[in-house]
Amino acid sequence: MVMHVPPLIKDENPGNKGVALDSEPTFAPTFGFKGERKERVMVATKEEMDAARIPERHRNFCAHKLIDLMKCKVENKNLLYWHYCGHAKHDYQQCL
Repeated sequence: MVMHVPPLIKDENPGNKGVALDSEPTFAPTFGFKGERKERVMVATKEEMDAARIPERHRNFCAHKLIDLMKCKVENKNLLYWHYCGHAKHDYQQCL
């Protein structure tokens, strides 16, 4: 027996399945920024990420902050790392 669960949010336009991936943006790329937008660059190198055993899914522009968080956990021997590494965790989460 299959139960039907009604959606929590009513779809106002059921025919629209989202934005086409090949469509052009409808807003300026600098919208919401004052002046020019700063281009993000990778700080951590591939060798550093390999040495820290960062998984592929976490190899992004915030990988250097994740490496700092992992170092803090190791230095504090995973004991109360949430207390001693709160600043590193906050920095990493803010970067994402």
